[in-house]
Amino acid sequence: PAQRNKPVRKKTARACQHCHKAHMTCDESRPCKRCVARGWQETCVDAPRKKKKYLMDVPDELEQQTTPNSYSMNISPSIESPAQNTASQLNDFAADLEYSILSDIIKQDYLSPSGMRHSPSQSFTDQTQSPPGPYPQQQQQQQHNTYLDGFRNNSTHNIYAKINKPFSYTPGFHALINYLRNRFNKKELVKMAKSMANYRPSFIACTNTLKEEDLIFMEQCFQRTLLEYDKFISISGTPTIVWRRTGQIAYVSEEFCILTGWTKEQLLNKITFIVELMDDVSVVEYFDLFSTIAYGDFRGATMTGCTLLTPENTTMKTTCMWTLKRDVFGIPMMIIGNFLPIL
Repeated sequence: PAQRNKPVRKKTARACQHCHKAHMTCDESRPCKRCVARGWQETCVDAPRKKKKYLMDVPDELEQQTTPNSYSMNISPSIESPAQNTASQLNDFAADLEYSILSDIIKQDYLSPSGMRHSPSQSFTDQTQSPPGPYPQQQQQQQHNTYLDGFRNNSTHNIYAKINKPFSYTPGFHALINYLRNRFNKKELVKMAKSMANYRPSFIACTNTLKEEDLIFMEQCFQRTLLEYDKFISISGTPTIVWRRTGQIAYVSEEFCILTGWTKEQLLNKITFIVELMDDVSVVEYFDLFSTIAYGDFRGATMTGCTLLTPENTTMKTTCMWTLKRDVFGIPMMIIGNFLPIL
């Protein structure tokens, strides 16, 4: 009976590092009562949380400098959407980080110091010279080349043998944001930010519950599908580009190179985004269309107009057919774009 009347210590959502290490029940006060009794007041701090797999690419310094609460407070009401409500309920650092980036685009003016916009060709060159955000360009390029090896060797065995870790989409997203900041003015950035706010955090939420083996399997499926599509594309003779959901180009057909003047070395030997090959109007329309079909009732393909840019920065009007391919988890995996010139 005496033990039944003993007060039960209420568990807290996050224990201090000493209680966490000793697997003891902690309380919400800092320092906690257990650390006070043992004279550990000065070192009684919250135990670090185990980093989720999809946050492995986020530097520790960046995560320590920012908190989910600070990001959620900075979200602009101008980009409210159903996806935004979902992200706030998830209360995940990565989703808040994505919204913070999109919110910053709206709140700040990312024009060049002279107040003039960068031309598409200039931005195309600048993308290869400066690292986007906290992610080194060399690290992104190394990963990009690694996942192209299996496809270039045209071997199914190489795909399953060499792809032994997930493909990280986070550096690609930040590189895309960096490119858009250098190229577009604030008004156009706001439109694209609203479109990205509808789908980008949802991608993180969908992959949050997946295990590392699932993410590896997703990348193996991507490369395996790309290998099969290469056979059909080479037979059809249609100018074709295949890109990931972040816009990173993964495949270019010979016919597309002949049509536009770009070479495979220019587009595949470094991280290149499909939006770098479009004029300003087509880029804005691209994000608007992709936000609609990313998690909408989208089947088969959709046809739209698109103005492409050549290496000489001239324009070429085309009609393009976009086919969105999803993986086994229902997440957009790749977009196949077929382009025909309007003569």
